[in-house]
Amino acid sequence: MFNRVYRASVAIIRFSNQFYKKTYLCTLSKVSANEMPEVTNEVFQRLPKNIVPKHYRLQLKPDLEKHFFDGIAEIDVEVKSATNEILLNASDMKIHETSYLIGKQEQVNCSEIEILNKEERAAFKFAKNLPIGEGLLKIKFTGNLNDKLKGFYRTNAVDLNGVNKTYAVTQFEPTEARRCFPCWDEPSIKATFDISVIAKPISSDFVVLSNMPCVKVTDIEDDFKKYDFDTTPVMSTYLVAIVVGEYEYVEDKSEDGVLVRVFTPLGKKEQGRFALHVATKVLPYYKNYFDIAYPLPKMDLIALADFSSGAMENWGLITYRETCLLVDEKNTSSMAKQYTALVIGHEIAHQWFGNLVTMEWWTHLWLNEGYASFVEFLCVEFLFPEYQIWKQFLTQVYLRAFNLDSLENSHPIEVVVNHPEEIDEIFDAISYNKGASVIRMLHDMLGEENFRKGMHLYLTRFKYKNTYTEDLWQALEESSGMNVGKIMSTWTKQVGYPIVSVSRKPSPTNPNDTILELHQEKYSTAQNPVGKDQLWMIPIKIVTPDKKIRQEMFSTRQMEVVLKDVPMSDWVFLNPDMVGFYRTVYSDEMMKCLVKLVESKTLNSLDRLSLVTNTFALINAKVFVTKLN
Repeated sequence: MFNRVYRASVAIIRFSNQFYKKTYLCTLSKVSANEMPEVTNEVFQRLPKNIVPKHYRLQLKPDLEKHFFDGIAEIDVEVKSATNEILLNASDMKIHETSYLIGKQEQVNCSEIEILNKEERAAFKFAKNLPIGEGLLKIKFTGNLNDKLKGFYRTNAVDLNGVNKTYAVTQFEPTEARRCFPCWDEPSIKATFDISVIAKPISSDFVVLSNMPCVKVTDIEDDFKKYDFDTTPVMSTYLVAIVVGEYEYVEDKSEDGVLVRVFTPLGKKEQGRFALHVATKVLPYYKNYFDIAYPLPKMDLIALADFSSGAMENWGLITYRETCLLVDEKNTSSMAKQYTALVIGHEIAHQWFGNLVTMEWWTHLWLNEGYASFVEFLCVEFLFPEYQIWKQFLTQVYLRAFNLDSLENSHPIEVVVNHPEEIDEIFDAISYNKGASVIRMLHDMLGEENFRKGMHLYLTRFKYKNTYTEDLWQALEESSGMNVGKIMSTWTKQVGYPIVSVSRKPSPTNPNDTILELHQEKYSTAQNPVGKDQLWMIPIKIVTPDKKIRQEMFSTRQMEVVLKDVPMSDWVFLNPDMVGFYRTVYSDEMMKCLVKLVESKTLNSLDRLSLVTNTFALINAKVFVTKLN
């Protein structure tokens, strides 16, 4: 899911009597990093897995005028231990009838339905134990087409004649599928889905969409039609999607044969062509990058008038806010087009990383969002090298992550989630921006080939399954031979980031060598910072006038590095291109050398920006105050 909203802001940076006016802030449409969930004493228990779904046959009939829908769910289940109760998720609906079929022969009627509103659950109790083995759970229910932008909800639009219309769409992440149909609404409880929708077409532009292609349309009574969709792959409930309404579309096929359609509000079809161009190119890019084909026969992208997030990666039916998908070629700025390309790249990345392989629980959400927030820049760089998109990554993602993660009430990338009420709170800039920044650092540390091999191994090993963060580390360890888990746990499980202080001294044995003295501590602007004893495993990169890149792993409080054939008269610069997620503070002597490189523009623009932003951040933390002219 894409929740970043960019807005430009200008900060004036004074360096050597020159003025540089270039910095950007990005915000989240939902929450900021310092809005953490309230602590609750309530003990939350996840759904028991003594009964699990294998396949849903779901039929929905929305009433667009009266704002409700009727539903029938037939769920093939596997009973793993005999029980007389089935507990699943259901919210904001009335359950009319429930029965259970043992082995497709003996029917057992439900003797009691207990609705647990606070827990958003329903307990179906039966007069006898349901035996171990396969069974069929049948549920008839009615729900509300709500106006809360979650679950199965209604959205308003104005047609070409100025008439107000009501349509029906879904938004299920993180835990809103339960508002549409009774289900096991947890990401690790996957199943396949056969979805049917009964609706009355109101014009030739009327469409009914879901994750898979529509394979059959049947006329039924009162001008209604029944739309049957092909069976989905094994997937989580939060990725199911349905759209009912009037939309135009443009279509094309990717070079690997996937049908891509971009649906737009009536009269805006031409504004979908840029998105179509991007999507048809991104699909084969990711296929080649992951070395795994997109597993569905089609991909739909649709612009919605009412949508809570920037976009949502529903498998095969990606939903977007209009401003995140539509591009008016005559009036849209270059920055807005770049933003649209990034959002599309982000959501299509999820088709593999999140949909094909899904986190076991919301604690590992950062795997979804941090990774997609990194690779979206890879694909946009490939498609539009003229954008110089990695420079924008630094200002829009990397530096923003520093700002938020320097707060005393920040949180680790990987947050333990217990109660579902906490889930929305972790969709923040730490999940997205810091997650993407440390993945970028990891990519650089491992190298492109090892990183891609590890990603292919991970996606192949766990396709259609669920994973923990450690599963990704294991795959990358196998591809690279490095202890990725040990290194990365210092970045994902700890709050904040380090300052690396660097000074130097001549080698006592060789006048042509220099010894760097490194020291690390947690960055903080507080007088008594929390976690001041933390240590990180920092991949240090060092560049000198000979342009050689030296790499060291810095995991202790202090370390010395011998720079062979680098005399004391040469300059030394750490963290070129701002790849490492740490601040650097130089001794006065080293800083004076670097200031001269800034004045002569010997350092590239990114490294000059690094010096400026580091200097201001360290002065703000009262680490040092230095004269720069």
